[in-house]
Amino acid sequence: TVFAFVCFLIGSFYLTFLGFFLLTIGGRSEKHKITYHRHLQWICKFVLKKIPMTNCTIKNNSGEENPFDKPAIIICNHQAHIDLMAILALSHKIIVVTNKWVWNAPFYRWIIRYADFYPAEKFDVEDIGPLRNKMQEGYSIAIFPEGTRSEDCSILRFHKGAFYLAKELNVSIIPVMIHGFGYVLPKKYMLLKKGELHIEVLPRICTDNIDYQELCKETRKMYKEKYSELCKEVETPNYYADEIINNYIYK
Repeated sequence: TVFAFVCFLIGSFYLTFLGFFLLTIGGRSEKHKITYHRHLQWICKFVLKKIPMTNCTIKNNSGEENPFDKPAIIICNHQAHIDLMAILALSHKIIVVTNKWVWNAPFYRWIIRYADFYPAEKFDVEDIGPLRNKMQEGYSIAIFPEGTRSEDCSILRFHKGAFYLAKELNVSIIPVMIHGFGYVLPKKYMLLKKGELHIEVLPRICTDNIDYQELCKETRKMYKEKYSELCKEVETPNYYADEIINNYIYK
């Protein structure tokens, strides 16, 4: 845990200083912003790979060579604080919609400002314009539709904001599914555990000719089915072996 946190701090300090010199002093040109986002993607990959005794696997099952070339709304299930790095590691052209409290978080509050993340508790009409502008610049918008981390890693109820936004902006949805993040770093825990991290990019969802509320229900249903399939594939006896052994050691 200490080693992973030190890697995270090094990456955070690096991105903060880079943003200050590149964007504050150098100016927020499009070239500078792209450079900053590329470094942000690289740091997220670096930190994920440096978590001891874990292995992160990324699968592209979207049917596209690079699904993030075309701007879309990216949705993902939410399990742990490190989920955000999993999303940002996928592409340098991603803007994340975050809760407003994140903007005052220690270590990375300046990073999310430099990266043009967007604070919103729920979507209103005035939120659509700024996000449409970012999509016209080629960025995809990432949202966690559950709104909070799942304590038992199950798929929680989806809020409708991401689907409403996709309909209003007339763009498709790219579903991303993660597994193992809530096991490695459970909610309300501060210590990392040994485990396997899985990130899976699913086929793009077209939003034409369907009500956004119905789209929300059908997408959550699909997530529950796909997540159940992934659990059956990944959660073998070896997956839980260390946790069981550690429980006996404790007793």
